[in-house]
Amino acid sequence: MKKILFLLSAALLTTAWVACDNQKTASEASETAQTETTVAPSLEGEIVYVRMDSLMSNYDMYKELNAALETKSTQADNNLTSRGRTLERNMADFQDKVQKGLLTTRQAQDQQDQLLQQQQNYVDYRDQLLNELAEEEQVMMNRITNSILEFMVEFNKDSKYKMIISTTPGGPILNADPALDVTAEAILGLNAFYAVNKERL
Repeated sequence: MKKILFLLSAALLTTAWVACDNQKTASEASETAQTETTVAPSLEGEIVYVRMDSLMSNYDMYKELNAALETKSTQADNNLTSRGRTLERNMADFQDKVQKGLLTTRQAQDQQDQLLQQQQNYVDYRDQLLNELAEEEQVMMNRITNSILEFMVEFNKDSKYKMIISTTPGGPILNADPALDVTAEAILGLNAFYAVNKERL
């Protein structure tokens, strides 16, 4: 099944570099270095990111809905395979009777028409199943996306972060500071959010 990944927002992460004055004394430089190593960076007010592939693969809602869709897809595939084999057997039987001269011209025409109709029914049924599965997958992804967006509002309700963006493999964000990665925290919160709101989501 297609795994559909998406961006919640995009932003450029910038890093400010402060150059030390060449005229600083050794004691001033030492004092500055000591201050920088003892002050732990805070994520508050930062632009943080979530790895969307990890978030999705660990999201209970995605696991449950995707498993159900996979089961339905497998059942549809088995059903199509069974119908296809029946059609093949009927066609082979028809050809055998024609070659052995066991059918009149009228009978052969009638059976050929029936086989063509069976073949068209098979194609129509296959297309209907594929369309239904594609629609169900789209609805599933819409539900998951909406639930994640709703959770993110709750996740950042105190405006702790300036912005929460998502990264996806091959997406526009090629590199980011791992310290800004809040994926693990988001996964825990998202699954707890889903457990409480499962019935309405």
